[in-house]
Amino acid sequence: MAFCFARRANRAEGENVTLFSSGADKRKEAIQKLYKSLKGHWGKGKFKSSQVVLVTIEGKEVPGIINTRHPTRSTNGTRYEVILNRDALLNDSRKLNPITEEEAPTQPLMVRESDLRAVPSFREGERVFLKTRDGNQVEAAIAESYMGTHYDVQPQEGELQCNVEPSMILRDTRVPVSEHNLEYAHGKVKIKIERAKNLPMADSCGTKPGDPYCELYDRKGRLITSTQPITSTVNPHWNHEEIVSIANTDLIFVVIKDTDMNCFGDCSARNEVIAKGFLDMENGLSNLVQFGTFHGSLPLVDVSPFGKVSRCGEIFLNLELQNDILTRDLNKWEITRTRFRSTTNNSATLYQSAYVGDYWNEKLAPITIYEGSPLAKKYIRENCWEDIHASMLEATEFIYVYGWSVDPTMQLIRQLPPTAAERLSKEGVHFSKLEDGTIGVHDNLAPELLAEVRRRWDCTLGAILKKKAGEGVKVCIMIWDEDVAGVAAAGTGSSACRDYFRGTTVQVRCMKRDVQSTFLSNSLTHHQKGVILDAPSSTKKRRLVGFIGGIDLTGGRWDCPGKYIFKIHHHDMYQMYASQGDKKIIRQPWADIHSKVEGPVVYDAVANFHNRWTAQKGGKGLIKINKTFISKEDAALNTGLDAWNAQLFRSIDTTSDHGVTGIEADCQRAWVDVIERSERFIYIENQYFIGSSEMWLGEKSHGGASNIIPESITKRIQQAIRKNEEYCAYILIPLFPEGTPAGAVVQELLRWQKNTIQAMYHAINKTIKSSKSQAHPRDYLQFFAAGTKEPLTTAENAVLQRMVPQGSLLTKYNEIKNMINNRRCPIYIHSKMILVDDEYIILGSANVNDRSMSGNRDTEIAVGLCQPHFTGSNAKGSIKAFRQSLWCEHMGLYGTLPEVIDKPESMACVRFVRERTEQAWNEYCGKGEQCCHLMAYPYLITKDGKLGLGKRKQFPDFPGASILGKDSILPDHMTA
Repeated sequence: MAFCFARRANRAEGENVTLFSSGADKRKEAIQKLYKSLKGHWGKGKFKSSQVVLVTIEGKEVPGIINTRHPTRSTNGTRYEVILNRDALLNDSRKLNPITEEEAPTQPLMVRESDLRAVPSFREGERVFLKTRDGNQVEAAIAESYMGTHYDVQPQEGELQCNVEPSMILRDTRVPVSEHNLEYAHGKVKIKIERAKNLPMADSCGTKPGDPYCELYDRKGRLITSTQPITSTVNPHWNHEEIVSIANTDLIFVVIKDTDMNCFGDCSARNEVIAKGFLDMENGLSNLVQFGTFHGSLPLVDVSPFGKVSRCGEIFLNLELQNDILTRDLNKWEITRTRFRSTTNNSATLYQSAYVGDYWNEKLAPITIYEGSPLAKKYIRENCWEDIHASMLEATEFIYVYGWSVDPTMQLIRQLPPTAAERLSKEGVHFSKLEDGTIGVHDNLAPELLAEVRRRWDCTLGAILKKKAGEGVKVCIMIWDEDVAGVAAAGTGSSACRDYFRGTTVQVRCMKRDVQSTFLSNSLTHHQKGVILDAPSSTKKRRLVGFIGGIDLTGGRWDCPGKYIFKIHHHDMYQMYASQGDKKIIRQPWADIHSKVEGPVVYDAVANFHNRWTAQKGGKGLIKINKTFISKEDAALNTGLDAWNAQLFRSIDTTSDHGVTGIEADCQRAWVDVIERSERFIYIENQYFIGSSEMWLGEKSHGGASNIIPESITKRIQQAIRKNEEYCAYILIPLFPEGTPAGAVVQELLRWQKNTIQAMYHAINKTIKSSKSQAHPRDYLQFFAAGTKEPLTTAENAVLQRMVPQGSLLTKYNEIKNMINNRRCPIYIHSKMILVDDEYIILGSANVNDRSMSGNRDTEIAVGLCQPHFTGSNAKGSIKAFRQSLWCEHMGLYGTLPEVIDKPESMACVRFVRERTEQAWNEYCGKGEQCCHLMAYPYLITKDGKLGLGKRKQFPDFPGASILGKDSILPDHMTA
């Protein structure tokens, strides 16, 4: 295996962990030479550490594991230290050679090489041939491995599963070797960093012991785990143990750092690397892949500033694959190795859009929540912006608002008051009121009615915040500063927001993404979205309430299940698809998801806000969470069956939160963890879907999209195929990213998206073929977009034409003209959600791309939620009802809820969704009505996993906008 010593310019997370620090070429060459010699030394010996072998003891062969990396050589021959598993030997009735308790050694044995025999290894799910007693061969599959010494095998012809020795199994030579043997370590691994010895002297110019700690990184530079420092020693005992996720790792870097390298008084020298080593497939990592365990020591190289390039000591590691990870305790669902721990006894509300209302609650198919429990009732779809409005009015101590964009002129309440509704009816203005009761009045049509609504409710966001600040409430707004040299870069209105509140006690802080590069600081963003405030409780103390998700309090985000494009809501006309024409005629419908949480998790959200505010602007103006408020411990008030476990995740680094050491990429860790733990299905809604660039076909060297979420989904699907399980991943993304579809930015994003999805289907097809399955790749993985068509009555069309300025529709290739003529528009999917098995949901601000998931680009926040009393076979709580409600909206399900969507993993559901969404796409492109908003994404996926296009090569209404995208000269970090 080639070993790369080059510096990596792009990494998903972590600081620079290249093999060499800066220095002379001779020093680099010396380290290179030393590493090559160490690799050669490690390769000596017939058997490897952690390898499963058969040990001959008094004429009997018993299973054992090699316990030492380096064999002992003497005149009596080569010997290995071997550990025998007594429990396996004495208690497993399926063992090869039964032995008595007296025969089973209690300590590791030194065994001659001639008394050891390697055991052929097979992985679970592998297709093999099984020898029969009559000398024939039958096709079979490995069902389960027992220490690698015997296997449960399932014959293909339906015979009973049997237990056999490896000698009875023949490998299927028709299947490529890469399909037999995993070439990478992947999945959950229990890592124990035990100790190190003889480390370099690190303090006082290399004369005294330092304060060492250890970090492990994968080849991509992602931090796997880290220990705490041990003071003043060259022989630290960390005993650090953790279960972590790794993905397609063929190389693990071991980095030893010292926390105090400041003998010259230079604080910048802290956390200096003093020693390095590595674990690769040739020397130990293959044992983890094949046998599920690695236990041994690794030699280290002295790379400290004061040391010589030489071998220095060793580190002792213990790695164990957690094959039983799916048997987790569903009452916990905690994601480990994150900044914030999971909290219990919270309350939560899930919102499928900014507004739903009574009309859509009645029109969409009714759903029963908590079915079969004492809590069983009809599911009610709540109104996000109305709840935020009501909560702000109740606040007496503080209101924190943070977002990518905040528009103080936004109306949070949009239902017509009765007096206004009566006046509209008398005037015969049919176009102005929507069937769901919300305002559909254009500013130019009836401005006096808008004025009446605003006077009645005084419900613009800015008016509410000014009023509460005047009452003595601390109001803090934290948004991304988009201005570059006085010019608005993204149209978020940060300067307008700041100017709106100028002269009031409302504090507005517009923050750059504070990184060293000016270019990156201007191009990367603060992307977290939420509101935190106080609320009354059953006692005199105040409780905390948080709103977290993907909906910014800004223009275009208000929408309802109707997804109207002509029935205009106030002055809130938002249209970012068109490059020409009057954009104030047809609106861009918006799909988004948000949540409300109450309980201990909100205190973590407050800590995030305080730390970000303080890191870049100082701590002035913040509220102190003191005795005025319920304590975090006492906030766990919901102890009923409907209680929620909640955990906060972030993407952030030390420049935006000084409490972070380096980079915090918890959003990605959480997504990968729940994907690996999923048992039946995953449902994703996300604004982007780009990642796992090392899987891309023909572009494997591309390093701008290295998050492993697409790869993790692919691996989970491959596992389901090998085990012949029902499983499906449903992924909803926009028809194209926001912006002009034919423009350079959108086209490059579409290219990255195509590369990602193409690689997933390619890998899935390979597994289908090797498993001799007749399945289609889309049986396991489906992608969707959303769009809407809105026919108008004659009266409504007349009103629309009066709104159209003369000459605005004369351009030949005007996207606005095309969308109006065809009465259709894509629905922009802005959600950032993954829902797993109807048990667990993560929602927030993080997209599936490296900007959101790497931790050192855009800042993000998300919350993971589950109801521990409604998991497994009893997954009938709010999360299932929420998923069903989303599907009712997206697939136009009214009246009775179809039973088929009760089990998304079933082939019946897969076919139902596929057929309905393909029909919706054809109707969207045609002249007739549309059965539903959810449409099959216009990729053509063949049975052999190839991605292409059908007859349509460009998006409807947008000439020149290629569905497959194309390359541009833009920097990858901006688009990936």
